[in-house]
Amino acid sequence: MRHPGVRCWRARAGFSEPLVVPRCQGYPPGRTDAEGPTIGGHLVPLTELLAAIPEPSQWITPGERAAQIRQREKEFALRYRE
Repeated sequence: MRHPGVRCWRARAGFSEPLVVPRCQGYPPGRTDAEGPTIGGHLVPLTELLAAIPEPSQWITPGERAAQIRQREKEFALRYRE
């Protein structure tokens, strides 16, 4: 799938059913799960994708996306050195 130009877009990395794991940190003591953030999603046709992305969203160019991927690859390599 072509990258839609959204800054925090996550590629599927070849998986047809990727696993999404949210990280939530810094909850105040005594917070209950019912008070926490919620996560949701829904499937939209590719032709309607850009209209379905909420504002405010940050947009990037293909060149910025390529730089973002290069930086992620460098950081990934630091975590899994031999």
